[in-house]
Amino acid sequence: MQKGQATRNILLNPSDTKAMQNYKNASISMDKSFDKCFGVADFRQKSQLEKLKELLKKDDILQLKVQALSRIDQKQAYNLLVKEETPQWRKARSFVLELISNERKNFENIKLKMENTMAITIVIIAIAMVIMLAVVLAVWKVLFSKIFKPLSHINSLVSTLAKGGGDLTIVLPKDSNDEFGELTDNLNKFISTLKDIVGQIVSKAKEVQSSVNSLATSAAQISASSEQVSSNTKEISHATEDTANALSGIARSTEDIRVSSDEAKEI
Repeated sequence: MQKGQATRNILLNPSDTKAMQNYKNASISMDKSFDKCFGVADFRQKSQLEKLKELLKKDDILQLKVQALSRIDQKQAYNLLVKEETPQWRKARSFVLELISNERKNFENIKLKMENTMAITIVIIAIAMVIMLAVVLAVWKVLFSKIFKPLSHINSLVSTLAKGGGDLTIVLPKDSNDEFGELTDNLNKFISTLKDIVGQIVSKAKEVQSSVNSLATSAAQISASSEQVSSNTKEISHATEDTANALSGIARSTEDIRVSSDEAKEI
């Protein structure tokens, strides 16, 4: 439209340099816009743009022809513009409208495809989430039955031992042949070994108790013997004392006899 307006201004005033410059600027701006659209277009769109470019090129030829003729015969230039510009622009306008309509249809098709793709993607994601949830639940069930449940049972039994329950007759059930089965076997071996050790300790304790009882009996016998010896010692002491008293009496009697003998001699 800027190019057409500039051409009309030149037609009215062929010496209007400003209108000529406006026409050149409008042509440059249109070429840049066209190149920009052509750069981002796909193959089909480029084919349509090539056709549009041919129409615009014909219009440029007409515009330049009118501008050149206006310097010679303005009326003839005007008649040429009226005669050929309107059909050219109608054709270009019809082509542009058709191009826009096709692009809108193409956009709607792309939009519909994207919506369908998005719907399919959402369904796939939902199905994947359901499958993932089922897998997680299955894995959790396997982990619970194969790992957490055996561990909980083993922990409960070991906790009973640790708290002093003292029941060394328990045997951990072996439900599998994996690492937990090996752990169960090792714990059962440990409990069995501990049971043997405790049994040996109890046996030694009974032997010590028996020895203590024997020592207590011997001590009682020794105590009784000591009392007997003490009693005999006391009896011997009394007998010795009686003997000493008797000897003392004999000594006194002997002294009395000697004195009496001496007195008899003097008489």
